Amino acid sequence: SAGKALRPGGRIGFATVVVAPPPPPPSLWRPWRYAYALVAALRGFAARLAAAGMRVPRANVMGEDALRSVLAAAGFEGVEVDDVSDDVLPGFSAYLWLLSRGRGRGGLESMGLKLLALYMRGLWQLNLFRFVVVGAERRRQG
Repeated sequence: SAGKALRPGGRIGFATVVVAPPPPPPSLWRPWRYAYALVAALRGFAARLAAAGMRVPRANVMGEDALRSVLAAAGFEGVEVDDVSDDVLPGFSAYLWLLSRGRGRGGLESMGLKLLALYMRGLWQLNLFRFVVVGAERRRQG
């Protein structure tokens, strides 16, 4: 809807989660290829769970190429996607952990925050999803 609300030449900026691209398939013997296929299939699922923890709508979780395509189809050009994962996610995970300490020891909310903090940190370290800042300009008429 931002494509309709902005005037031509107007800019949009937002932060979101994208599914990290999988590493190239290994040229290993057959059982490892199956394990690789399983990990590749779990990437999207893991990113959707991470996005849910950060309250990003599920429909907005996609790979960087798909994000660029969606923005182009909505009338945006000059799409810039900057990966800020290394700057944001360690601190966000630490914040969740500290927040859990103020929610009472052993309570469900405290335990949930701790699990989310560990999960987010693990997914980031495994490079299963990335936190990005996106900027684009509404296509000018003519």
